[in-house]
Amino acid sequence: MSGTLGTSTVPVREIMQSHVETTTPDRPVAEVAQRLIELGLTGMPVVEASGELVGVVTEYDIVSKQGELTGDIMSRGVVTVSEDTTAGRVVELVGLHGIRGIPVLADRKLVGLVTRADLVKLFLRERA
Repeated sequence: MSGTLGTSTVPVREIMQSHVETTTPDRPVAEVAQRLIELGLTGMPVVEASGELVGVVTEYDIVSKQGELTGDIMSRGVVTVSEDTTAGRVVELVGLHGIRGIPVLADRKLVGLVTRADLVKLFLRERA
């Protein structure tokens, strides 16, 4: 039995988190920092009121960039996937980009998030 998920054809829709904590570009950075600490998160997607993803804000953005609003410091050009993307492809992207989570989009709107923890859960599920 293989120890990797690199060839897994399970679609992201089956393993992603559908309820995702998000923020908006106009939210003060201090509020976002507090929310990350409260929830034990390392980052969160940044969305417009329409649900369209415009970036991601991480702990690193908060401590390394200057700005009052989330939109001032968020990372743009975010790696994303669709609900049909395979878990194997997500493994490749996580490794290539060194990221912890990848937003899942449908029509440019955030519909979920798939994290390394979700991939570990799939690893265990496939071995049960």
